[in-house]
Amino acid sequence: MAVRHHFLPDHGFVLSCLSGALDDAGIHGHVSALNERLADASGVLELADCRTLQDLRGLSVQALISAANREAGQPRVKGGRLAVVVSSDLFYGLGRVYTTIAAEVGRSAEVFRDVEAA
Repeated sequence: MAVRHHFLPDHGFVLSCLSGALDDAGIHGHVSALNERLADASGVLELADCRTLQDLRGLSVQALISAANREAGQPRVKGGRLAVVVSSDLFYGLGRVYTTIAAEVGRSAEVFRDVEAA
């Protein structure tokens, strides 16, 4: 999986572009990078552009649960919001699974099919 992060700290915003195949290690690395880079930032608006993801066969629900739990309590999450943009029904469904899990740990997240709506 390729991930590119674009940080705009003065605006409290980060754009993450995820492409290719996403697996358990990839989601772990993505969350770790955000937690490390934004350790002191609060209320961050995050846009995860997943429209060029092609393969989720290596991604487990357990990894999504772990990712949500690792985001819980992070300063960037408190008062922040996450918008995930996807391109297919399958990815939308998996995104909804994540947002449901994330809501249980206080993460505000929503899935979209259109980047303008996000």
